[in-house]
Amino acid sequence: MRRTPSHQAFPSLIHPTQESDASPVRLVFEKSELTDPDQAAALNDAQNYARSTVYGIVEQDPEDAAYKFYSEYQGPAFKYAKDQIKKNVDAGYTVTGEQHFSGTKVEVVKNKKSAVVSFCSDATKFFSKEVKTEKVHRTKPSVRDFASWEILMTASDSNKGLWRAKQAQVRDGAEECRR
Repeated sequence: MRRTPSHQAFPSLIHPTQESDASPVRLVFEKSELTDPDQAAALNDAQNYARSTVYGIVEQDPEDAAYKFYSEYQGPAFKYAKDQIKKNVDAGYTVTGEQHFSGTKVEVVKNKKSAVVSFCSDATKFFSKEVKTEKVHRTKPSVRDFASWEILMTASDSNKGLWRAKQAQVRDGAEECRR
């Protein structure tokens, strides 16, 4: 049986409610019709890695367990997530709004032990928010709101069905991600 944090681990990213969430955040991933179970699992956990990074920002916790679960310990993806969370915490910012993910591709390699998951993100409705004042920094949509994600996922040897992020490369200003 696969051990994984339930989606309740990041409820504000799955089912935001204005009553319970001080900073409503919604991450919307385009549906993918993958028939290969390894591709589907790698994609699901790459999405959970992205969710867990944002969750750490919302929770203001660079040591949050979620991103640690979905990334290889002390690997490049682990360090990327921790760095993104820490930068926001140190600057006094969280996030709010809705971010869309689309253009998903999954390529399983190396005897089905690794997969490269790529997708685009659209943050035109996703904003920085000051933690102390709750002031939202809205910006006009621009190419800077679009990012290209490429995440190298590896299958866990000890936890069947779990894939962890080994490397994550996020390139902001990705013109090709504009819809």
